[in-house]
Amino acid sequence: MSGRRYAGAMIRRGVTLAFVVLMLSGCAAIGGPGVAEQQRPQVESDVLTEAQLENVSDLVTADSVRRLGEDDDGREYYVGSGDTQVCLIVVEDGSAASGCSTGLPLTLEVPGVYHAELWPDSSATHDRSGDWLGDHLWLAESP
Repeated sequence: MSGRRYAGAMIRRGVTLAFVVLMLSGCAAIGGPGVAEQQRPQVESDVLTEAQLENVSDLVTADSVRRLGEDDDGREYYVGSGDTQVCLIVVEDGSAASGCSTGLPLTLEVPGVYHAELWPDSSATHDRSGDWLGDHLWLAESP
């Protein structure tokens, strides 16, 4: 095989491999662990207000949002997704904050206020005290 033909074949293989890796990582992020709640139909308690969505509308689609629960301090936790990411959304006093990632676990923390982690399931172990809220959300005191 000539050098030019060999180089062309290697480039095509490299491009194909890169495409497959991107496709697989995209699949894991959208339909992957931690978003099982998104497989059920959206109900009224899953819907964020327009003002809350304003902070995350570039990251998630409104119809992908599902409520995960509420902590003892009244913070509400939601999961949502966009084209390539899964997002943890925290609503407190009517305002929304979010953190997004292409994989899990995903941590969202406000020092001195809360520490929340979105996991594929509740089998993960932690080295600090905290509690599971449902099957995918682990909450702890924030230092």
